Amino acid sequence: MPEEIEARTGVLVTHKFADPDAILVNFDFKNANTFLRIDGVLAKNLICRAPAAPSGQNALSQTTKFEMLGNFAITCARTHPKNDNTKYNPGSLGIATNIASYTISLPADSIYNNSLASDATSKIEGLQRTLATLQAQKSELDGKFAEANKKLDGIKMVPHRVMIGEHNPGGGFNFYGCYTNLDMVRDNLCKGSAQAIVTKGNSVGGHRCGYTDYVVSCLYLGK
Repeated sequence: MPEEIEARTGVLVTHKFADPDAILVNFDFKNANTFLRIDGVLAKNLICRAPAAPSGQNALSQTTKFEMLGNFAITCARTHPKNDNTKYNPGSLGIATNIASYTISLPADSIYNNSLASDATSKIEGLQRTLATLQAQKSELDGKFAEANKKLDGIKMVPHRVMIGEHNPGGGFNFYGCYTNLDMVRDNLCKGSAQAIVTKGNSVGGHRCGYTDYVVSCLYLGK
């Protein structure tokens, strides 16, 4: 159960559907020292992969085992019945971990044309690439801020990761919708600070307004 996994490891497990045939399961690590092991993936009428895991683009199965120490995601695509690429049979996904299992059930479904499935797959892959890039940038920035905090006695710098776009990709960002005013975001996150610095990160196209990530750094003077 996701509640048990979160309670015992601090890893928040959530999933999203991208109609008509894609599923994204996010594992969001709240603690840098967390350890989580995947002990197998049982996918019925689904093909699943974990791009950030050692298995890479290989399809996951009941015998798949790997360990993760940071945020990652499992992406799944539904498969069609033989000789009918407009329908989907009922499916299910079971992800076994060293703590508990996470399960998803999918009812039978149908699509209007192949372009819809292709578009959904493209969107989920784009979100996964964006998430992987942002996670790498977050690790680099965390290291820089950790070093700065050691050198500045009595001064505190608090970074906030911000994402502006149409859909929240997860990963622990402060998420704001399309065309949100960045000055408003800065003022809201850095109330009472001596200075606020906004650093623009990665920008990618897609959906209604694309996706851009920022780091809003709030400087608080020591008392």
